Amino acid sequence: MAFTWNNAIVLAALSAAAGSAFGAEPLVTLFSEDFESFPLTVNQEEGVQTGTLGCVLEAFLGDGVICDGVNINTECGEPPVPATIDCGDFTNVAFDGEWTYNGWEQEYGFDWDGPGGTTPAQPGVGAAEWQGWTVADFDFWLSADQQQREEFTKASGRVLIADPDEWDDYDPFGIDPDSTGVFNTRFTSPVINIDGVTENTVLLRFDSSWRPEDTQKAAVSVSFDGGEFTQVVLFESDESSPDFHDDETNESVELFVNNPSGATTMRVRFEMYDATNDWWWAVDNIQVAGVGGEPIEPPSDFNLSIEQFNDTTVVPMSWTQALNAVEYEVIFANDAEYTDVVLAETTTDLSFATNATDLAAGAYFVKVVARNDLGTSEQSTRIGVDNNCFVDLSPDGNLNFFDVSEFLQLFNAGG
Repeated sequence: MAFTWNNAIVLAALSAAAGSAFGAEPLVTLFSEDFESFPLTVNQEEGVQTGTLGCVLEAFLGDGVICDGVNINTECGEPPVPATIDCGDFTNVAFDGEWTYNGWEQEYGFDWDGPGGTTPAQPGVGAAEWQGWTVADFDFWLSADQQQREEFTKASGRVLIADPDEWDDYDPFGIDPDSTGVFNTRFTSPVINIDGVTENTVLLRFDSSWRPEDTQKAAVSVSFDGGEFTQVVLFESDESSPDFHDDETNESVELFVNNPSGATTMRVRFEMYDATNDWWWAVDNIQVAGVGGEPIEPPSDFNLSIEQFNDTTVVPMSWTQALNAVEYEVIFANDAEYTDVVLAETTTDLSFATNATDLAAGAYFVKVVARNDLGTSEQSTRIGVDNNCFVDLSPDGNLNFFDVSEFLQLFNAGG
């Protein structure tokens, strides 16, 4: 899985944060999650008031599902019948507010503000699909209701969703869900390896859909080496709050995280809390990156530029940084297959120039290959080098760039 960062903005900010030490190590992907591996089950209680036809793949198995047992699912069958869910290798019991998958940990119904604070709603109350964070199929989420949910076009497939609005819309026992307490849920990532990452260079990126209302709050926190979680961003629904976050239904969020010197692991936590019958927060395409460390993906795409040069064999070039690249190989060849190599150099820099004696006049195929242990990414071009071309092909009485241009035209035509 690969995501696109705004490398120019990210690298400039990292350079300012890390000071002169920045640039010695590559920016690498340390962790990514798009939730496509999470298993889904058929709908349980969502849609019972509108009578959704058939059984629809919708939400993660952790929410309200009893594996290999009877689930009261009014959407499967006509007339409605109880549904038995084949969970495969996944095991679960009636939802108790917690589930784990691939190192992720979900907790619903926790008391975020302690004694004397707000009372949290408990598992078993409200629509089963939306009790806490749910990984759900995006189209299923839209079938529950739109109300600007459809604007989250950065998301696709399976999406992480906390939706107290839909949670409050149904309870099989006729209970008003938010009359029993507030909607509190948190979702914590697996342990992420950041060994070798330069201090204060961790970035957290995710796509987000947020609609505020009433008391609804959301936060992202991080923990290093098993320590306490520290909040790095807070979304408030109160317009008078300095942390008020207005409607942002299709947003990419990039957060710079001050990772301590020597820290080797981190975790990320997403929280929705103090919500009632409000709106939602949905998240997709989570990525953690940093300067240094061990990449988990091949190098990303990058851009190659050849600077203007005339009457010289010194060819200056530069390229943008490829995320995850640990080195770059610059290759000049006489053929498009790069079997007849004239020059090959490896560098960790983002620029290169040939020496005056490296190349003779003529046409060359040039490519730069970004590389790490997991793969490569490359960009290529074609150039003409004028080293006082030996034939006045123009002809204008001079041996110069115009002769090389004629040469390239003849070369391209097979002459």
